[in-house]
Amino acid sequence: MKLGACREAAMSRRKSCLTIAGLDPSGGAGVLVDVAVFRALGFHPACVVAALTVQDTSRVEKVVGVDPGLVKSQAEAVFKDLDVAAVKVGALWSRENVGAVAGLLQAHLDIPRVVDPVVKAKGGEELLEEEAAAELISKLLPLATSATPNVEEASKLTGLEVKSAGDVEEALRSLRRIGVEVPVIKGWVRGGKVVDAVLFEGRVLFLEGVGVGEVKGSGCAFSSALAAYLARGLKPLEAVSEARRFTLEAMRAGLKVGGGFRVVNPAAQLS
Repeated sequence: MKLGACREAAMSRRKSCLTIAGLDPSGGAGVLVDVAVFRALGFHPACVVAALTVQDTSRVEKVVGVDPGLVKSQAEAVFKDLDVAAVKVGALWSRENVGAVAGLLQAHLDIPRVVDPVVKAKGGEELLEEEAAAELISKLLPLATSATPNVEEASKLTGLEVKSAGDVEEALRSLRRIGVEVPVIKGWVRGGKVVDAVLFEGRVLFLEGVGVGEVKGSGCAFSSALAAYLARGLKPLEAVSEARRFTLEAMRAGLKVGGGFRVVNPAAQLS
């Protein structure tokens, strides 16, 4: 290899995936899980902390939103310096942060944007201020390549009571009308099976899987894996399928690290 080519190879930058989400100090969810997923899937991980929490593996005791100007500045520094191939958005807490992140995504519509509209923690505690929901629906979801609510979140975002297969399909089509390109509703339970439903090119697909029990961080792992697979260039349905497979393996390898829920283990797939 010629000297110039060697220098060019040495100077080529590794692609990054960026998460904008909350910090779980116990490491069971939020940006720490997203970082582990990005690294496991071959990307340099970058993270912007939008909310600070007081929580352990059992419950969330307190949530404080980071100043929206600081959220914006963190992300702008990353975008300016790194080669960001995809963005995953998780818990933002405040209406102001939802607006700030929407503005950031508007400037980066050339890369995949996965929004996990986190409303509550695994234990049921609120992770989104009530007044932030309308902002999320009107400003953030219309910019999403994909959104990955669970059944409860889909109900809140669409105003529908999601119980049956028909309800799931109606909620997916409602999310599509809001502007989400490829909406996914995850974790719907039907006949003892755990089902993830996806709307793509007008068709609703119900993807069944076997439940492995409650594992903290599974929603974070799925949405960040989906972002990473889209960044790899996979088509949406293939990316969803691979993200489901990755997440299931991370759940099966879940770790008991505290007194509460087991936590996902994305790094298990590196061994």
